[in-house]
Amino acid sequence: MSQWARKRKAPAGFDTLEPTLDALRDELRDRMEDPVEGVKKAETLWPVHQINWQRSRYVYDMYYKYKKISKKVYDYCIEQKLVDAALIAKWKKRGYEKLCSTYVINPQNYPYGTTS
Repeated sequence: MSQWARKRKAPAGFDTLEPTLDALRDELRDRMEDPVEGVKKAETLWPVHQINWQRSRYVYDMYYKYKKISKKVYDYCIEQKLVDAALIAKWKKRGYEKLCSTYVINPQNYPYGTTS
């Protein structure tokens, strides 16, 4: 039984997304087990941001671009925090279509209060 099945019952059509989300969850788990010796502190989070982007972009594209999932499935993914809602909200705004993570636009994460 997958992690998704243990939460609130998924709406019809979620089975379209489930295999990909499970694969990305497993990939994240594998990446977190990789050794971090000889890697900069900031670089240790890069795989997490990358997989978070892939998961969020997949659901975003399936709903907005390809229209393969329903609004109920999309809302379920956001409600269950399977995707990054803040990142998707930024993608809807002009100029942020290719944003990789909300981390990079938060000035508190950089010295002197600037962004990357």
